[in-house]
Amino acid sequence: MAVCFRERAEGVELLLVSKRTGRNGLTFPKGTVEPGESGWEAARREAFEEAGVSGNLSRLRIGTFYYCKKNRFPVIRVDAYPMRVEEMADSFPEVQFRERRWLAPAEARDLVPLKLRRLIDLAFEGSHPERQVGP
Repeated sequence: MAVCFRERAEGVELLLVSKRTGRNGLTFPKGTVEPGESGWEAARREAFEEAGVSGNLSRLRIGTFYYCKKNRFPVIRVDAYPMRVEEMADSFPEVQFRERRWLAPAEARDLVPLKLRRLIDLAFEGSHPERQVGP
């Protein structure tokens, strides 16, 4: 999972994408780790595929959570890696399926699944992102 962020004069903003599955809701770009790929490499790839962004992605994980996809087993482990977004493409593989939204951490927190709220709280609420999630 790529926890994409940028800094603005107003403060840090997080990038959320709409879920492709047809369900309502927003999340961070995430997906399956391909054979031979590390978790951080998958996060970088998914950030571009789902959100069209690239930037400085830390190899240090800032959190881990588990979930069952579509309420089925097996349980999937998701590691979260911070990415300072430096470029946004207009065209990317899932552009027709995804909506991108930049939000302040407090706004993003209210829109993501419960399991992601603690990640936002730990990494961004009330702090400069470099202190918590820098490369």
